[in-house]
Amino acid sequence: MNTKSRLLLMLLFFVISGHSYAQTLPKKLNFGKISTENLKMTTYEADTSANALIIGDFGDMSFDIGGNGLVYKLKKHVRIKILKKEGLDQANIVLSTYESSGDGESISSIKGAVYNLVNGKVVKEKFKPSMVHVEKVTEERTNKKIHLPNVKVGSIIEYSYLLTSSYVYSPDSWVAQKDIPVLVSSFVMRTLNYFEYKVINSRYYQIPELKSEVSTQQIRVNSESQSMTVNIRKWRAENIPAFKPEPLITSPYDYLAKLKIELKSSDFGMKPHTTSWPVVLDDIRRSVYNGTSSISVGFMKDELEAIMAKTEDKTERAVLVYTLIQSRMTWDGDYGRYKSSPLRKSYMDKKGNVVDINLLLIGALNKVGITTSPLYGSTRKYGKIVRGSAEKSQLIYVMAVASIDGNKIILDATSKSTPFGVLPERALNYQGVLMSNNDHINGQFIAINPTVKDDISIRMKMKINPDLGVEGNKIVSYKGYAAIDWREDVNGNDEEEYLTSLEEDVIGLSISDYEKQGASNMYEKAIENYNFEVENVIEKVGDKFIFNPMFLINLSENPFTQEKRLYPVELPYSIDRKYTFQVELPEGFDVVDLPRPQQMVLPNKGGKFRYQIVKNNNLLTFLIDFELNRLVFNTDEYTILKTFFEKAYSIQKMPLELTQIQ
Repeated sequence: MNTKSRLLLMLLFFVISGHSYAQTLPKKLNFGKISTENLKMTTYEADTSANALIIGDFGDMSFDIGGNGLVYKLKKHVRIKILKKEGLDQANIVLSTYESSGDGESISSIKGAVYNLVNGKVVKEKFKPSMVHVEKVTEERTNKKIHLPNVKVGSIIEYSYLLTSSYVYSPDSWVAQKDIPVLVSSFVMRTLNYFEYKVINSRYYQIPELKSEVSTQQIRVNSESQSMTVNIRKWRAENIPAFKPEPLITSPYDYLAKLKIELKSSDFGMKPHTTSWPVVLDDIRRSVYNGTSSISVGFMKDELEAIMAKTEDKTERAVLVYTLIQSRMTWDGDYGRYKSSPLRKSYMDKKGNVVDINLLLIGALNKVGITTSPLYGSTRKYGKIVRGSAEKSQLIYVMAVASIDGNKIILDATSKSTPFGVLPERALNYQGVLMSNNDHINGQFIAINPTVKDDISIRMKMKINPDLGVEGNKIVSYKGYAAIDWREDVNGNDEEEYLTSLEEDVIGLSISDYEKQGASNMYEKAIENYNFEVENVIEKVGDKFIFNPMFLINLSENPFTQEKRLYPVELPYSIDRKYTFQVELPEGFDVVDLPRPQQMVLPNKGGKFRYQIVKNNNLLTFLIDFELNRLVFNTDEYTILKTFFEKAYSIQKMPLELTQIQ
């Protein structure tokens, strides 16, 4: 090898090893030991779109006897590299603690620092206690907000703290995956020999477990020091990609790479309360209902007596009570499992959290003779309830279950747009757990299913004039969740603004004679009807005329464009679209080639799609039928679902070729 070749090889070696060293996987983190190479890093090769990179996320959990009994302690140390401007918000750190029913958490020993490279030297910006801002979010939750100073693109930030918690029954999950890439996530769990914990690995991204170890620890019990065996388990994941949400999933938390920790058994005189949903609900009942499920609503006496005098029919009474609470109360946007204030105060203030509003509904329904119980659950955004893991922390939403003529009707009065018996989309999260004084019913799970579809039907008549302008009439019928969305849209704007937004969707569109029905009454049919004219919708190409009859149908983008999918498709409700268009061609025009009918059916009655054009003299009739009936499609069904949507969406780009007959 000649000298020049050796030189090139050495240069290449140093470039490669220098880049590799900048992203070396740390075995551990030492606070303040920041490498110049990491500060020089400008991009993360495995994901060049990343705006920041977690160099290390290290946690060490141990157990000890505190002043109030057994506690667990989590030492956490995080180091982050800021790569782009969009990553600067990583310097805004929020540490949450919870406290309820005598149990609680605290955060101490907070350290933080910011490192920048100035004239080739590492400059450290120290953390000050004044940078911590304490915020009481709810009765249960307190946030400690930390804003690290002088953070810029290229900075490295790090922070550490100690979490002490009495929630030894269900310690916090170790979440390894974030919305930015993670070079190393390391978690160590040191459990006393008296306790056995079940650690559940994530389904979609497994965190490798390393070889376990055994050690000893001195514990003070009844003022005496005892040596206890400690079982040490370790997990370490490397080069974890950023979590990228896919269209139509529930909460990202359901899919993140994480370790869920639960107490399985104990020889220390402790009885795990997390193994029983009835006990979890009894604990909530003691805090919310003073040990019973009865809810006093004497302050609503006049309104409820008027409803009872009006009708003896239970369904009619239920609708009237639901309408009373729904129309009077305004949801403040907060979830939870406890009241924000006494119910009388919430009722008089006409606002409250989800618990306040739906407890008022439950109490009022019981008062008019309709047996109603609280249904505790979660939301699609927050995550699914795991039935085999009875934890209070999973229950952050409350609904009502009314029993009428042998039927159970789930109600939620927090939305002003949902009719009786229809739940807001956020509440459609598979299942909830029932609270009751009846031991046979308390803790029973109830399926939460949508009772209506997202249903739109469009009838349209169009006439192509000799000047190639188009005029016609459009009638749209909305049902179910489509009607809810339409009412919120049309009532949330001035009518002129609403029509202007429709006209702006199509260049040259002019709307006249607009009429609507059912916009202010959610129990009426929701229909809008208008005439329209539009110019320049037909394009002349050579001796052909190109016309797309779908120009007045505002379809959203196809959500399934990726080749593969990591997570299941989970729809909140089924979808139904039916379009019937009639197009009258001008005299002397004809269709070059009439498109063939298209049809596709998904397996297991999952959905269907049909597209057909019928020609009768100069009249074209378009029939389009699209249904998606199943709510969940697994990843192995994604390819056929993707093809199904591609066929359906392709009609948006399927124009007709017209020709002028000589």
